[in-house]
Amino acid sequence: MWDARKGLIALGVVVVLVTASVAAWPFIRNLGRTPGCTVTAAVESGAAVTFPLSGEQADNAARIAAIGIQLGMPDHAVSVALATALQESGLHNVPMGDRDSVGLFQQRPSQGWGTAAQILDPIYASTAWHRQLAEVVGAPGKAVALRL
Repeated sequence: MWDARKGLIALGVVVVLVTASVAAWPFIRNLGRTPGCTVTAAVESGAAVTFPLSGEQADNAARIAAIGIQLGMPDHAVSVALATALQESGLHNVPMGDRDSVGLFQQRPSQGWGTAAQILDPIYASTAWHRQLAEVVGAPGKAVALRL
């Protein structure tokens, strides 16, 4: 009777382990992978262009867009912000750049964008960038030349 009980316990443990492994497989197989996404854009010719983004890039793009929307910026302004960050930093929050440029938009502390620590905060940097765009675009007779 004792041996039968040990056998049932062992079988129960195996069943639990197999069930847990099957249930956890979708999560286990993605360990070590960086989540991301692919952005698809239509171009004038009607063709589609795709851009793969890492998880970091997708997070930064979402932050930039969310700040723009929260500040009431038009869709085109949000697109300009995303294009700028893609060009300047590849949507990576880089700690260095040309001269003293840092962050997503490669803003410069020496040009009044804030401290390097502030500019490396994606929310601060996005807010500063959108506010500057609104100021420059909203001013009559001003050329659209941002202090980037």
